[in-house]
Amino acid sequence: MTTPLAILVGTALQGSFHDTKAVDGLKAFAAGTFIYVGLIEILMKELTGEGAQEGGMQLKTLCLVLGYGLMAMLAIWV
Repeated sequence: MTTPLAILVGTALQGSFHDTKAVDGLKAFAAGTFIYVGLIEILMKELTGEGAQEGGMQLKTLCLVLGYGLMAMLAIWV
């Protein structure tokens, strides 16, 4: 229920705010949330405990660095 409600509120407010400090702050907060979830919740489980035994540590680290590099390049072009 939260996601559809947030989509409706975001769509309704989209026309009201154009490139303001509040919008920039919310975008930064959203990006930080994705980074936190990716690093703390997912990556830690993959590199320690159960996930560490399933695959090679070097391959997972390479994929992590490659993913961040590709997203950084994408951010430059967009």
